[in-house]
Amino acid sequence: MSYRKRILESLLSRHLSALGGVLIQGPRACGKTTTARRISRSERLFALDSVRRDADAWLILRPELLFEGDAPMLLDEWQRFPAVWDTARREIDRRSHPGQFLLTASAKLSDPRKIFHSGAGRISRLRMRPMTLWESGESNGTVSLRTLFEGEREVSAVCDLSPEDLAFALCRGGWPEVVERKDDKALEYAREYLEESVRSDLSLFDGVRRDPERLRRLLRLLARNLGQATSNAALLRTWKNEFSTAPGEVTLRSDLKALEGIFLIEELPAWLPRLIGYTARRTSALRHFADPSIAAAALGLGPDELLRRPEVFSSLFWNLALRDLRVFADALDAEVYQYRDKSGLVCDAVLERRNRSFALVNICLGGFEETENAASRLGRLARKLHPERMHEPAFRMVLTAAGQYAYRQADGVFVVPIGYLRP
Repeated sequence: MSYRKRILESLLSRHLSALGGVLIQGPRACGKTTTARRISRSERLFALDSVRRDADAWLILRPELLFEGDAPMLLDEWQRFPAVWDTARREIDRRSHPGQFLLTASAKLSDPRKIFHSGAGRISRLRMRPMTLWESGESNGTVSLRTLFEGEREVSAVCDLSPEDLAFALCRGGWPEVVERKDDKALEYAREYLEESVRSDLSLFDGVRRDPERLRRLLRLLARNLGQATSNAALLRTWKNEFSTAPGEVTLRSDLKALEGIFLIEELPAWLPRLIGYTARRTSALRHFADPSIAAAALGLGPDELLRRPEVFSSLFWNLALRDLRVFADALDAEVYQYRDKSGLVCDAVLERRNRSFALVNICLGGFEETENAASRLGRLARKLHPERMHEPAFRMVLTAAGQYAYRQADGVFVVPIGYLRP
């Protein structure tokens, strides 16, 4: 396996050269501190009790001592000591020079009122996720999203990422600690990660002690509903049917907020294009995990079980594809959305760049019939777009799990197995 430089590293350097500080947020163990340390020249590690104790004294007596060191300084897990944010922002104003601080956080602030300034114009924000298949070397990177956006119209390549390899990657995940391993211990990592999350990580978000078994059940239900617009009410109904009792709506909202707060789950917002005529669109966001390995661990499944259950394989592959597409979108200065309307028309991922160019992507396991259906839905959506108020899609793509070949169909749709893709 060929380990590649993390995509976020180039983004980090660019942002740090423009503003006084950069905040890197993302789930625990995805590589935030390691990446920041490659650039930083000094550090304060706020996960350490001794550093927090000293910081408390520094902020009261002599705040400038907290930032005594060469720039850029790493302020690791700053959210454990929220006063650091405003103090760093004031120091950026005083120094009036870019590249002063790298801040990392494995959790959001449960109460945004703990800081007094958003950091706008001083501190930019980057989201870090677990490694993509291209970063881990499991995708050969033959097909570039950037070149497709720039007008490339022919792709032709061969890939050797087997279904067995992909099933293993789904269950192992993109965690840097184990991404180069192929043994059973690599599969244990996500299970232990999930257990540590429900036992202790969530309490770091808001200080609330939660029932670990309740959280395991919630994560299992979320994993079973990947790719579906499942309301909280529907989750609670399923919960009650399976376990006789269910938590209240307020408890569920609190648990979901905490899972988002430690970046374990994410929301994929709806795309709202200009259409010909009226179409009732579904505007609710879809939830997915930061990494598909968390869903596999929540369901208690390994690679062999996934290969025997194609419907579960499909939903976890959808999660993996979105993980990779969202990382690639950051490199392309783009956002990722999803489209659903009440006629049943679905587009799994819409990549929209800042210049308003966009691409339509559907995600499926592969095979002739499934690929044709996915491509047909992309054509239906493209024909619905208002020609005078919307650009044409830069490209349409069916992103598949299976298949050795990448190619362009007669209708212009690219069919690309995940083992080819890069930003």
